[in-house]
Amino acid sequence: MDIYVPVPINLKQARQRSWTSQLVIVVILWPIMSYLGLWAWKEHRRVETASEYPIVEGVIIDGYLKEINWMVKRPFLTIRIKGEDTTVNALLMQNGIADFPRDVKFHYSGNPKYEVFLEGETDPLQMVWFFFGLPTALSIVLLFVHFVILPRKYAHGPRIEEVTVKVPRF
Repeated sequence: MDIYVPVPINLKQARQRSWTSQLVIVVILWPIMSYLGLWAWKEHRRVETASEYPIVEGVIIDGYLKEINWMVKRPFLTIRIKGEDTTVNALLMQNGIADFPRDVKFHYSGNPKYEVFLEGETDPLQMVWFFFGLPTALSIVLLFVHFVILPRKYAHGPRIEEVTVKVPRF
């Protein structure tokens, strides 16, 4: 049999509950999102640097999905430069292999050992904003709840919350 018992909850107890959810965001979400954000920032800087190189035309020879850092599979292209026997590699961010035509333009540094960046390839700057923006926005919302909403809610004294209590049968 269940009995519903009214239990008063004061501001201090409500804040403790609020801090628990904030602790989860700070301890778990922030480090993971920061790592991913820094990785996306590093990729963005590489794309930005490569955009200074001259544009070269080439033909896609091969394309497949390559597993990167034991996490995600990203499209990997092998491209032959038009008019030369040189082949270069491109590791795409989010675009599928089918999104690009057979003839492509890309930024080429002159060294086939370095990765090239195709014209029209996704810039990871959007991911940087997402990975740093999401935990920041959640933290701001939780701090607003903690310091603005909860004091207003409990300004007139403790609130009553019903708690279910299990009563043993005799």
